Formats: sequence, structure tokens, C-alpha cells
Amino acid sequence: MAFRSQEQQAGDNSVQYQVTGTLVVHQGLSEDGAREIARQTARQAIEAFHEEALATANERFGELENRVLALMGEREQFEAFRDPAFQVALRTAQISAASTERASDYDLLAGLISDHAARGNERKVRAGLSRAIEIVGDLDAAALRGLTLFAAVEQYTPLSGDCLEGLGVINGLYGDLMVESAPPTGAEWIEHLDVLDAVRISSIGNFRKFREYYPGKTPGYVCKGVMEGSEELSDVASELLGVGLSIQLVPHALKPGWLRAPLARSADLEQRLTGRRLTAQHLASATATLRNRTGIDDIDPELIDGFMGYVDEFPHITTVRDWWDQLQPSFSLTPVGRVLARANALRLDSRGVLPPID
Repeated sequence: MAFRSQEQQAGDNSVQYQVTGTLVVHQGLSEDGAREIARQTARQAIEAFHEEALATANERFGELENRVLALMGEREQFEAFRDPAFQVALRTAQISAASTERASDYDLLAGLISDHAARGNERKVRAGLSRAIEIVGDLDAAALRGLTLFAAVEQYTPLSGDCLEGLGVINGLYGDLMVESAPPTGAEWIEHLDVLDAVRISSIGNFRKFREYYPGKTPGYVCKGVMEGSEELSDVASELLGVGLSIQLVPHALKPGWLRAPLARSADLEQRLTGRRLTAQHLASATATLRNRTGIDDIDPELIDGFMGYVDEFPHITTVRDWWDQLQPSFSLTPVGRVLARANALRLDSRGVLPPID
């Protein structure tokens, strides 16, 4: 059998493929390709600056570029650079970076850009991200710290079913979020965030005091539980086994002689069962059992004093408690505030306890 010689010619930087049959080629964008796109958007962004500001702007662009490429390379997000919407967000971030000298702002912008790559296809999220990227250069550092800490109290709860272990994790996280300085007091920082669309000040109502609010974040720690050796305990085990689930109840730290489920709240049950086969119906039945038999999602008022006694053992939580109790005026987070707080918390989370953006 004779074979015909085949000759191909291609231009510079091209890739040639010669096969017999079907060829499928998957090529991802390289770091060099992402860097070139970043520099193209930077050239567009720099047109907004006077000639005398170009040197400073270029230096700050470079700081941001290095952080963006490092973070997105770690998260395997270079393909996002091909997206026109992402390129618009990147150019906005570069303009924002040019107006700030704080190194932490470049890290924050990199986090927001990475968040855009992960969730930018969700229009509501993208709108908040776009505004957040835009205002970083105007954001006061103390106000950002207060925003991040407030969001952490509202949004983050420990997964550990052990009360002291869970509080320890939260204590460490709060310490990380306050590592740069103490949280801000007074009203000025809240008003600043309201101007920037990160919060909405309300003239109606006040925040509940920490003692009233915080036990509800982890009701499983302060629920009534089940008495050891009781018929109720046998019913719990029987009902759970009936749906193919065996959960070992643990001693109730706040109620000697009683047991509780090893969860901070019933919503954590599904995550604890990762990798195990349980139908949605069986999961719902197991959750109902924990709620009805152990009161996992209901606070026992008689246990609050004991729970707050544990809280007093953790210095960062007590700092947050005292700060929370003086907060005024009342406000709520906006989508802009939520994405800012999330990106900043990830920046400061030295222990890696927070889940990834996606």
C-alpha cells in the first residue's frame, strides 16, 4: 500500500493537527493568554487618565494583574477571560485599582473578579458585583471591616455538631476578620456604606441584642434534646432507622442527662450525609424526626444563660457581641454589600474555614 505525502503550512503561533478519523481538541486559555487580555483591557482603561498619571496607573494595574492571575490560576478560571462581560468587569476593576494605593484593595478586587468568573452568568449577582468592583477605590477600610463582620454574624454558622468546637471555629473566623483593626463604632461608617449602596439604613426598628439573636444561629446547641434512657430516645432511633439512617446522639453540653443530635441545626443534616444514598422523602422524614423529637431547631429559653456562658469563653466572639449590641442605626445588606463582604471575608480567612465562592 502506498502512502501519500502530506505537507501543511501554518502561520506563527498556530497549532497543526493531522489525523485520520475524528479529532476533538479541547484547548483552555493559558496564563499568558489571560495576561495578554488583561493588558489589552488595561490599555483601554488607561485612556481615561491624564499623561502625568500614567506611571502611577500602570504600576497599580500591574499590582492588580498579578493578584488576579495568581488567584484565578489557582481556581482554574482563565477561560473567563474570553467572556466579553468578564472583560468589561476587569476593565472596571483596573480603573478602580488606579484610584487606590492600598494593597488590600487589589486583593479585594481580585476576589471580586474571581467571583465574577464563578457567578457572573447570574444577572442579579453580576449587577451587585459590577457595582462592588466600581466602589472599591472609594470604600473606607473601617467601613469594609464593619460590613464584613456584620455579614459574618448574619450569614456564617459552624458545621460542627459540638458546641464548643463550633464556637471555637467561629471565634477563629471573627479573629481573622478583625486582624487588621477593631470593628468601627458610631454611625458614620454605616452612613458611608449607605451612600455607596452597600447597605440600606432603616428608620424603623433596631437590631436584636446579641443574646437574643445569636442562639438562633445554632439552635441545635440550645435545643431541649432527649432524656437518656427515655422512651422518646428509643422512638428517635427507631424512626431514623426506619428511613435507613443511624445518627448517634451526643451528650447535651448544656443539659446533663440529656442527649441531642450532633448538628447545629437540622439544615446541616443533608451536608453531613454527603456521599450517602438517602431519598428526598427519607431526608425529609429524618429531619422531621429531629425537629419533633429533639427540638433541634427550637431554642430552650432555660439554656440561653449556659450557652452565653460558653460564648464568654471566646474573646473574639465577646468582642463581636459588645460591638453588635451598640450598632445603630438599623440597616440591611444590599447585593453589593453581600458580595463585598464575601470577597473580603475570603481574603482574610487564614484558616480556610469558609466554603469556596461557587
